[in-house]
Amino acid sequence: MFEFDGTLIVLAFSFIIFIWIMQSIFYSPMTQVKHERKDYIEQNKALADKAANEGELINKLKEQKLTEARKNATDSVSKVTENANLRRVEIVKGARNTAREELEQHKELMNQEKEQAIEQLKGSVLELAHCISAKVLGKEVPMSGISHDVIEKALNLDNTGKQKGY
Repeated sequence: MFEFDGTLIVLAFSFIIFIWIMQSIFYSPMTQVKHERKDYIEQNKALADKAANEGELINKLKEQKLTEARKNATDSVSKVTENANLRRVEIVKGARNTAREELEQHKELMNQEKEQAIEQLKGSVLELAHCISAKVLGKEVPMSGISHDVIEKALNLDNTGKQKGY
């Protein structure tokens, strides 16, 4: 069988010393490194989680700001477009009024020139009638009895001074 002598005690004692030496030299530092590494990983994980949360918060803020900026830009463009349309309407209205005023002025000027031309024609009609009657009849006919109504009928004018159309 198996003998229990001094070799076993020395072997057991050397095994215990070996374990103690290994524990103090190898296992203890390895356990310490293992704990330090675990703490380092946990700290880095906590920092990463915190950074991820901050990143999400920053992304949310960025999206809100972008949405707000887009809304502000849309509002600004709408206001500028509205102001431009109002200005365009005012300019067009002003141009129409100016054109209308100029048209009225030109109409008035044309009516005045027409009246002047008619007055000149009235005097010329009497002279022409006198010349024509002298040439056709061979003698001079007095034109003092001719009224303005007869001259206006000869010029084919109605009561308002406008020429009648056929």
